[in-house]
Amino acid sequence: MLYLIGVDIGTTNVKAVAIAENDRVIAQASRPTQLLSPFPGASEQSPLDLLRKVATVIRAVQRSAAGQGQVAGLIFSGAMHSLMLQDTQNAPLSNAWLWSDLRAATTGKVFRQTASGAAVYQRTGTPLHAMS
Repeated sequence: MLYLIGVDIGTTNVKAVAIAENDRVIAQASRPTQLLSPFPGASEQSPLDLLRKVATVIRAVQRSAAGQGQVAGLIFSGAMHSLMLQDTQNAPLSNAWLWSDLRAATTGKVFRQTASGAAVYQRTGTPLHAMS
């Protein structure tokens, strides 16, 4: 039997589930994540901590599903958009700024009122928010 492992990298938890070909859940695991707020409006997570938790839940699901088949693939989903600086070797240089981060709220509000802001919205269709 083949099964898929789905991994959701969320704002509050990293979760994994193994689903068999007959749509039966054969294993699941989750680990809570830590939301960092070093000052009001900041909303961050450690990318290295998230990576460790992703590996942990995948291993836990594989152990629980042992003997029930082979992994056919991995599926990932994440909590909306984030921003993270990285170096030329793709190593993180910052925490991930989450979709809920508001440190640019004032700038976004001012930008929305400008012709440039209107042009960005018209071109992209993306509402001008602190994270966008």
